[in-house]
Amino acid sequence: LDFRKDKRCSASMVAELQQILTSAAAATCGGMVVFFPSYEYLSVVANSFASRSYWRADGCLLAGRPLFVETEPKQGAAQGPKDPPKTLQNFAHAVREEGAAILLAVSGGSLSEGIDFKDDLCRLVAVVGLPYPNASDLAMVEKMRFLDAKRKSRSDGGLSGRDFYSAKCMKAVNQCIGRSIRHARDWSAILLLDHRYAQPGIHQQISRWLREAATAVGFKDALAQLQNFFLKAETFGQKVQVSQ
Repeated sequence: LDFRKDKRCSASMVAELQQILTSAAAATCGGMVVFFPSYEYLSVVANSFASRSYWRADGCLLAGRPLFVETEPKQGAAQGPKDPPKTLQNFAHAVREEGAAILLAVSGGSLSEGIDFKDDLCRLVAVVGLPYPNASDLAMVEKMRFLDAKRKSRSDGGLSGRDFYSAKCMKAVNQCIGRSIRHARDWSAILLLDHRYAQPGIHQQISRWLREAATAVGFKDALAQLQNFFLKAETFGQKVQVSQ
């Protein structure tokens, strides 16, 4: 899977992501939360789902599960207590009433930070691609230049601009992952959807408890593991032990 910015909007990549998320949703009991690298890409995928999904009076279904989508805050407006919480409330209500639902959100958005998707609210979290910051953002450019200049002036080196850029991205990934497991008896399946997560420099920045348990596999094998994971959860009364 290759969700780099110049690759991810191709028809073949969007179609493959549709298939993966649909299969994962069908295997999941409880809530499924999917984090995208940007609102722009979330919109592309959400629109593709809307054209393929089943509809009912109160919205869209994917794999028989209600589908909810985080909306981008209006430019210049405070992120607010209105739209994102309403989306979250509707998603949580669907999980409670129907046993399963899907939420499409954005890494770094209002639903990726400071919200607990604990217990049945999130039994699977997926991160699509790598949410690198906007490389053309003036503040980011200046911060990277400052760090590079500082590094050159120090005998012991220090953090480079590129290191800082990568660390910002992986902090966002780890925050997304951490939304799903909120206490000692909580549990969730986790999918990191991009071949780059297997690269040593990126893999090393994943939270240690997950890094030590994660394996890089094709989705066919991952789906079989996922189905087995949820079968065990049902068999043992949803008391799956999570290594931390």
